[in-house]
Amino acid sequence: MLRRALSSKVVKKIRRAIRVCRIALLTLVILLAGVLLWLNWVGLPKYFQRFLLVPLEQQQVFLQVGRIRLQGFHQLLLEQVELRNSKTHPAIELAIPQAELTLSITRLRRARIEVESLRIRHSTLRFQLSETNSTLDPLTVTNIGVDLNFHPDDRWELARLSGEVLGTHLEIEATLTNASALASSHWTTQPQTTNTSGPTWQQQAQELIQHWSQIQLSERPHIHLKASLNALDWSSSQLDFKVRVPQANSPWGKSDALYIESVLKPTQAKGGSELSLILQLDSLHSTWGEIKHLEIKSETTYPGPTNAIAFRSGWNLRAQEIRTPWTDLKNPHLTATTLQKGPNLDEFKTDVLLQGDSLTSLGFNTQKPHVKASLSHHHPWALLQHALSTSLPSTNILTFWNHSLPWRGEWQLGLQKADGELGHLQSLVFEGTVAKATNTGPNNLDQWPEAFWSRHIQLSGSGRVEAATFANLEFQEVSFATEWHPPLFTLHSLEAKLKQGSIRTHATADLHERLITVDGNAAPEVTAWKPLLPADWSSWLSKIRAEKAPELLFHAQVKLPPWDATADHWHLTNLTQIRANATLSATNLEYGSFLIPSLKAVAIYTNQTLQFPHVDLLTTQGSLHSSGELNPKTQNYQLKVESRFNPEVLIPLFPAEAEAGIRFVKFHNAPWVDATLLGNLAHPADILAQGVIRATNFIARQESFGDFTTTFTYTNQVILLTNLLCHRGENEVLSAPSVGVDLRINTLYITNGFSTADPYAITRIIGPQTAAAIDRYRFLTPPTVQINGKVPYTDIHGTDLYFSLKGGDFNYWRFHMSKITGDIHWQGDRLWITNVHGPFYGGQLAWQGEFTFFPDDEADYSFLASADDLNLSALLSDIAPSASSIEGTAKATLQITSANSVSINTWKGHGQVEMSDGFLWSIPLFGSLSGIIDNLSPGFGKSRLKSGTATYTIDKATVQTKDMDLRAPAFGLKYRGNVAFDGALDARAELKLFRDAPLLGRTFSLAFWPLSKVFETHVSGTIENPIIESVYFPSFLLAPLRPIQTLKDLLPKSKPPTPP
Repeated sequence: MLRRALSSKVVKKIRRAIRVCRIALLTLVILLAGVLLWLNWVGLPKYFQRFLLVPLEQQQVFLQVGRIRLQGFHQLLLEQVELRNSKTHPAIELAIPQAELTLSITRLRRARIEVESLRIRHSTLRFQLSETNSTLDPLTVTNIGVDLNFHPDDRWELARLSGEVLGTHLEIEATLTNASALASSHWTTQPQTTNTSGPTWQQQAQELIQHWSQIQLSERPHIHLKASLNALDWSSSQLDFKVRVPQANSPWGKSDALYIESVLKPTQAKGGSELSLILQLDSLHSTWGEIKHLEIKSETTYPGPTNAIAFRSGWNLRAQEIRTPWTDLKNPHLTATTLQKGPNLDEFKTDVLLQGDSLTSLGFNTQKPHVKASLSHHHPWALLQHALSTSLPSTNILTFWNHSLPWRGEWQLGLQKADGELGHLQSLVFEGTVAKATNTGPNNLDQWPEAFWSRHIQLSGSGRVEAATFANLEFQEVSFATEWHPPLFTLHSLEAKLKQGSIRTHATADLHERLITVDGNAAPEVTAWKPLLPADWSSWLSKIRAEKAPELLFHAQVKLPPWDATADHWHLTNLTQIRANATLSATNLEYGSFLIPSLKAVAIYTNQTLQFPHVDLLTTQGSLHSSGELNPKTQNYQLKVESRFNPEVLIPLFPAEAEAGIRFVKFHNAPWVDATLLGNLAHPADILAQGVIRATNFIARQESFGDFTTTFTYTNQVILLTNLLCHRGENEVLSAPSVGVDLRINTLYITNGFSTADPYAITRIIGPQTAAAIDRYRFLTPPTVQINGKVPYTDIHGTDLYFSLKGGDFNYWRFHMSKITGDIHWQGDRLWITNVHGPFYGGQLAWQGEFTFFPDDEADYSFLASADDLNLSALLSDIAPSASSIEGTAKATLQITSANSVSINTWKGHGQVEMSDGFLWSIPLFGSLSGIIDNLSPGFGKSRLKSGTATYTIDKATVQTKDMDLRAPAFGLKYRGNVAFDGALDARAELKLFRDAPLLGRTFSLAFWPLSKVFETHVSGTIENPIIESVYFPSFLLAPLRPIQTLKDLLPKSKPPTPP
């Protein structure tokens, strides 16, 4: 029982002790929780705060904290944090709302405080870029986040530092070994000096910020920096820098997909560093040009303090295309290498090579261009630092070159197969020396942004071009030397060797005045100018030969457009302010068989017009003096010419079909021509020429003429002659107000032509067929002729001429007329002769006819002739002189409806004859019957015919009449029958006695009717020897009554002439 009582007491005490401990522990926990809540809400005391910041100061982090709160067992929350030394750097303001400080648990267990990490969020960093009262905005970095870890091995790890500045997201990762070495580093602040010669760095930075603010970004750019640093040996540090900008737009241009990566790492040799750079850009469009698919790579080695290695920098640039308003370079490839010269870093050498597949610039397209350069200069960083320190914030890069340190070098430019609108070349090599200019020229050269490099350099060089063509001239070789001392460019001793001849020139270009001046001389062979002339003129020029090459002296000045003008203003056709003059002299030239002892021409180009004040040409065939002008842009020209040239010289200037027209007339003496020519070089055939021609002693188709004068107009290969006047001998005149020659169809047109010249000479000029057609019609004195129409001088079938003539002493066959008028219409192979009138053997003749000609010299024809009051005695005295005893007055009509010139036997037609007071008995045909009556009563049969009529038809070489009736006072005679063209007779004659006797004629005729049957006869034989036989009585009964009169003297024995 006692044991039980004792054990229960012990148990109670134990329970009480446990309860007390539990209460105490709970009270302690509550008290600790309250303390922690108080520390988290109110913060740690000041003295404890300073105690906790000591580990940060040991890590070289100096902070000034407004309050520190306990956030966890080993985490502290720092509020109202500032950099302790920010007051010594008033330009830098860091605003940290809260910072999270993490202590090392391991060190806390050992009762030691050591910072493990520091985290900062939503902080702001401001860089004041101006004085206190300035309006310049500070540079602000917002949303800063920092994760900084402190490792026990004296290593810092910046796991992440992020922020946003100027719309760019920034991320940094870094590690720093031997961080404690920062405590031994001495960071001193240099006093700020005032820059009175230029803008301060704050102003320069502010201007850069303002430019950056004008850039519009499609997405936020990302900048990432990864670093590995060593506080004891900074040269062993390694940096990896990356920038990515998807798209950016700005007033200066637009870029797509920009990526930059740069790596800095130590070299194997101690103390040195290697820097690599990769820049990639999909496209860049700016005011100066465009770049597509750009890639830049570089490797640079920096020596350490011991100079154990030499400085070396290599750059490699590639792009798909670089295009500017002046240049288009395909697939450019740039390599550049900079090497240290000597042991010290005070002089360097850079070798540059730029190549490409093709280059298009100023109208030329070239293959495989390349540029080489070798420059000697100061340290690249010194060049850049010196230039930037004086040029910023100016955006004109001209000042960058102007303020850089002196440099010098050598260069070479090479091109192959360059082609352009002005010509082409096989190869070009241009090399020389280059250095920084000592005189940059006037300030207004800043208006030339594309030539920023040229103002601040000076160079000299020489070049050589092989197998080149410029302005269609072919050059075998071109050599030249140049100098450039801003603002004056000089081209020395340019010598160009052509296949035939050479050209030498000297030129200067003053970029201040924008004035180019060229002087020179050329002595090419004549054929070398062929490419400058139209193709149609080449054959003409190729016929010229010269003992000595012609000499050309020239001078030119070109005023260039303003440097900021657009590319169109720089096109050759738009350069309006060009002035030039040239003088061409040549002696002893030969053109075929013509000699040209002297040629001199002066040309002046101004106001986009090429003028020729005077061109003087002296040849053995005459002389030429001319003046004119040419518009090279439109190729229109105007030329005034005064010459004494044979027209055959000009045949090569005209189309081939015009040659026959020019050779139609041959001149023994060169004609005098005063003319004005208008035309276009691109269309040589479209010439308008107007002027006056005078000529003497010339031949047209073998016919000679004394003189000739006319005014003329030539256009569209048609020559129009007006006021034409020509003399052939003393009394023969040819004139026409208008004569046209169409060289395209070789046709001559005449309007109101007038002639008193020999018509047979004119028809021989027209053509042999025309001459043969009128050769049988003869005028003993030239008639007066008016002419209208056209006549081809190569094909007679196109003839269409109208003649109206008036003349005297006209002969045809055996006919003769003292006066005649008529009209002739000649069209192709047909000829109409109408309105022919004139006195004809005491009466009047009217005649008209139509002819159709064939290629075999045959012709079909028809005509109608009528005559009144013909004196038969006068008529027969011309056509049959032996029949002069025939008398009488006749009226006759003859119409031939169809005939051919092969034979008169082809005649078909009809006619009629009326006669009065005639005596026809000497004709055997009539005299044989009248003799019978005369034997009955002497003299009775020889009485004069009171009248006679007959109608007849002609066919098959036979004249047939059915009603010939001859009436005399004592008898009447009727004929009906045929007379052949060869004289054969087949007719019946009836003699009626006393039929026309006064008063009782009808009665007597009836009474003697039986006797009349005795005298009804059949006539045969020929006209010269007719055979008369009685129809009803035997011929022997009439023998005593036969007359002895014959018609032997009527017609000649020979074959009769062929009538028309």
